[in-house]
Amino acid sequence: MSRTVRVVGLNAFVKNVENKPKVVQIAVGKEIGLSSLRVEKKSKQKAPFDTGWLSDNIYASMVDQVKAEVVSPV
Repeated sequence: MSRTVRVVGLNAFVKNVENKPKVVQIAVGKEIGLSSLRVEKKSKQKAPFDTGWLSDNIYASMVDQVKAEVVSPV
C-alpha cells in the first residue's frame, strides 16, 4: 500500500522561506528535518511486521534546505 501526502500551498511556502534571511532558512530547514524523522519513526511503527524488511527500509532525507522526503524502496 502506498500513501502520498500533497500539501496545498507548499510551493508558495518554499518561495516565501527562500526570500527570508539565511538564519530563518536554516531554522525552517532544521524543523523540516526533525519533522521528517518523526514521520519516518511513525511509518516504521505502523508498517506491517512479518520479516521486518519494510520497516528496516524506510528512510527520511533532506531534498534541499527546506524540503524533505520519507521513502521506502521496498
